[in-house]
Amino acid sequence: MLGERIREIRKTDSKRFERAHVDLSRLLGYTADNSENDGGPDPWWIVGDFCLAAEDYKTDGKNPISLHKERQVNDHPTWITRMVPQLSKNIDFVRVIISPSTSVERVAVAISRDVTYWNQEQFVNWAQ
Repeated sequence: MLGERIREIRKTDSKRFERAHVDLSRLLGYTADNSENDGGPDPWWIVGDFCLAAEDYKTDGKNPISLHKERQVNDHPTWITRMVPQLSKNIDFVRVIISPSTSVERVAVAISRDVTYWNQEQFVNWAQ
């Protein structure tokens, strides 16, 4: 059953992709969840003092990553710190956007703070 859920990561539907993303992180031993709130991470992975805060940005890949998405991922550590109980005070955050988009809006580059990009196809291949 878990293998089937992980294979869901190949689906184009964003909700199925996000559920599979959470399942994958749990399979790897992380405490993980996903937020349905606008501005919350799609999912986050936590182990010890490490947190990967992801923004799964499903697009056709032709449009650049928007200013809105950059702002969201920048604010994920604040959201997680306030919403996830029993979080270490020494936690280190890694912000990542997972998307088929291959560029970023020019104005978004200026506000990006240590955001990592992971091409969605490469992420799916890694997951499998």
